[in-house]
Parts: sequence; C-alpha cells; structure tokens
Amino acid sequence: MRKRIAGAVVGLASAGLLAGSGLAGAQETPLAPEHPRVEAKISFVNPGEIGLPEPYGKIVAHMKDGGSVVIWEKNNRLSTPWTAYRTFYADPQNIEYIDFDVKEADLWPDYDDLLAEGSRLAYGLGGYAMTGPNGSVNVTLTSGS
Repeated sequence: MRKRIAGAVVGLASAGLLAGSGLAGAQETPLAPEHPRVEAKISFVNPGEIGLPEPYGKIVAHMKDGGSVVIWEKNNRLSTPWTAYRTFYADPQNIEYIDFDVKEADLWPDYDDLLAEGSRLAYGLGGYAMTGPNGSVNVTLTSGS
C-alpha cells in the first residue's frame, strides 16, 4: 500500500496498517538521555464539538534511523483535555515524519469524528498540523530545557 506524505510518496507495508490505528508494527525507540530533550505540545481542534473534545488514537514521530517515538496515545475514553504535553529524548533533526491517527469519541460508536489521519514530513523543531474531515491536530516541537 502507498501512503502520501506531504508531497512525497512513501511505501508502507500493509502489516503496519493493521489494528485500526494505522500504526501497528511501529516500534518505539526507548528514551535516550544522551539525546536532546524535545517537548511536544499537542492541541486538538473539533469546531462542531460542544464542550471538551474526547480525542483518542496515536501520534508517532518516525526517525530517519528507523526508530520511532510515540508522541501521544490515548484509548477511547471521554474527557481528554484540548491540549496535551509530552517530553521525549530525540535528535530533532533525525525526525523524518509524523503519523497522525486521531479520532474524537462521540456518544454513538459509529459516529466518531476523524480529526487527523495521515503523515506529515518533519524538519526538526517547529509546528506540524494535520487536518481531517472533522477537525485538526497541531503538534509543536520545541527544545526541552
């Protein structure tokens, strides 16, 4: 299966798209203190939602060296805040792309909103947004202190 990444086409094994998350098979690189600290601020946008959104899913940063780091992950439960924070250790210049698979839980299981799905090329620290049919997800990576 082929997946479009912000203007570039990358072939992904279909096994990596199992389990509904689009990210099965991704292996997380353990936190490594010898790398710089990266802080991620994640915000969820769902314009039609009254009250707090209830996002669930996964956001993963994939590295040029083949590793990956889960930036954010949440199972399908209500009452998740609009903004989330995560600190991880990685060389920001080694981040190649970010995978988004984020939905928003509604009262009826078949009516969940799709906030973001797909991949975005990454160029180190900065802001990365992915828009879906029902909203968007913004990830801002900054240098940790």
